[in-house]
Amino acid sequence: MKTSSNALGRSILIWLSAIPVSAIAHHGISAKFDTQASIEITGEINEVTWRNPHVLFTINVTDDDGQQALWSAETLSTSMMRKNAISQDVLRPGEQVIIAGLPSLYGENDIYPTNMLLADGREIVFNASVEPRWSDAVVGRSGPNNALEGDTSVPELGIFRVWSSTSATPAYYSSLNIDSNPLSARARARTRPEGERRDQGTAATECSPKGMPSAMAAPYPIEFVRQGENIVLRMEEYDAVRVIRMNAGGNNDALPPALLGNSTGRWEGDTLVVTTKNVSSPSMGGGVRISPAAEFVERFTASPDGSQLNYTMTITDASMLDEPVELTKFWLYVPGVTVQTYGCIQG
Repeated sequence: MKTSSNALGRSILIWLSAIPVSAIAHHGISAKFDTQASIEITGEINEVTWRNPHVLFTINVTDDDGQQALWSAETLSTSMMRKNAISQDVLRPGEQVIIAGLPSLYGENDIYPTNMLLADGREIVFNASVEPRWSDAVVGRSGPNNALEGDTSVPELGIFRVWSSTSATPAYYSSLNIDSNPLSARARARTRPEGERRDQGTAATECSPKGMPSAMAAPYPIEFVRQGENIVLRMEEYDAVRVIRMNAGGNNDALPPALLGNSTGRWEGDTLVVTTKNVSSPSMGGGVRISPAAEFVERFTASPDGSQLNYTMTITDASMLDEPVELTKFWLYVPGVTVQTYGCIQG
């Protein structure tokens, strides 16, 4: 075990850190917590609320001067906890713990945990890109999120199955920012300033469903299902459903705008090509908004062995982008994973 002899004697310790932003970018955590620093607190878990979009708990902390304070911690969603095989049994009121994580940007007694040392010597590692700090007995390194390769047993299913984002399948958040996208002068003028982006990120930690294209970057399971002549794409995050109208001739201009837009599809060999228009509130993340006239063309292709779903999205918006933007990612097939109810709870 890696635990140092003086670890339990520290109440609060602050140091600079280089935690990858991609590890904590989901749901706007970087808008509330300092990704360039880390703190360490020691205390007793007081209360646990197991819910989406984030599991919340409080810790009674006594500093070196004997002063007591109640700290709040928000961590992964219940969906991500399940993907990392972190159960409710390891987060129990009365448990004495050491927590390392990101401090609040606003000087409050808030922490976003990356690591937690339990009294029995086990260490919870909350993010796949974060290394253990204290112990070799690690919780959070098993479960479907840690699959590095997809299963090849049922290639005949094509795209019609549940696909998983895992630690091997990074989302495209790094592509969605003001610096790398070919924004027009109009788009740059409409980009929200940093302070407003932080407010938006705070709102995103609650139950605010996403529109295109950000919805497709979510690190949760998705599933393609046949529904008559159409195809339904079920997404675990926010229990979102996209209906892809097949054989509609690409005619979705007459439909009313929707958060996920209106999608038509066609097959090019084994590739499902989906064209989406009329997105009511399109945002590329990082404060970058594009116009309701934006068009999204997605291509979903299962690998020949059925282990991987390859994906590209091309975004065209003549008024906000000087040239089309292409985003890519992939999912893996991990047997046994299902799209479960998200059941987000506000507040």
